[in-house]
Amino acid sequence: MVVGITDSTFSGNSSFGILLVETQQTVFIINTIFEATLLADTPLYNGLGDGLLALRSGTVSMIGSSFVGNQRAGLMLVGTPTFGKFVASVSSGNRFGLALVHGATFLTFGPNNVLTGNHEQDIITDGILDVPAAPPTPTP
Repeated sequence: MVVGITDSTFSGNSSFGILLVETQQTVFIINTIFEATLLADTPLYNGLGDGLLALRSGTVSMIGSSFVGNQRAGLMLVGTPTFGKFVASVSSGNRFGLALVHGATFLTFGPNNVLTGNHEQDIITDGILDVPAAPPTPTP
């Protein structure tokens, strides 16, 4: 199954713009803006403030998208199997531009990306950021 998010804006959210959890889908994010995600102050998501957070979520392709001014990571990919494709996209002005932790990797990292101007680090791969557990399953 393929999931597509196109021409959208996720702005001023708390915790994350989009959270993908164990989707095992191919997700395409095209011409989409993730901006100004605020740090959460809740028991489940305390300290998160990521534009896109993908937990063990198959292949996530970002094409022509922007991750700007998020209070923690512009985008964070966590665990295996999470593979990213980052093409013609921007991650700037976040605390961290791109976080690849617990085995997440990039299959494609295009040459025409902008991954500069983040406050602490543009890319981190050592797992120093807190990672949430999967959210609880809602009860009917």
